[in-house]
Amino acid sequence: MSKILLAEDVDGARVLYRTILEAAGHVVTEACDGCQCLDRLISGAFDLLVTDVVMPGLDGVEVIKAARNIRPGLPIIAISGGEPDFPAAAALNLSSMYGADVALFKPFKAERLIEAVRSLLG
Repeated sequence: MSKILLAEDVDGARVLYRTILEAAGHVVTEACDGCQCLDRLISGAFDLLVTDVVMPGLDGVEVIKAARNIRPGLPIIAISGGEPDFPAAAALNLSSMYGADVALFKPFKAERLIEAVRSLLG
């Protein structure tokens, strides 16, 4: 049973991802934005971070950069569907450049998320 920190600003998506991860046996802590994510990362112990890339305020790329300083070995999955001004491919490429271990394009199947988690946690 792994402890996963999930950062996603869209409520429905966050609930969906939490449900998928919990059904696979993980304990999930949610964050609705980048600032809340970093607060939780600093105060808690997690085995994995799953973060949206495009979020208002502190975006996922900034979260990834900060997470690499706070917890250098923490596995990170970046997820993105992009925005009109920031296509998903660019968002995920940027997140990988700054340290995301896996990048997933939204929408993705539940199995793909679980496979990514397993590949990072063993």
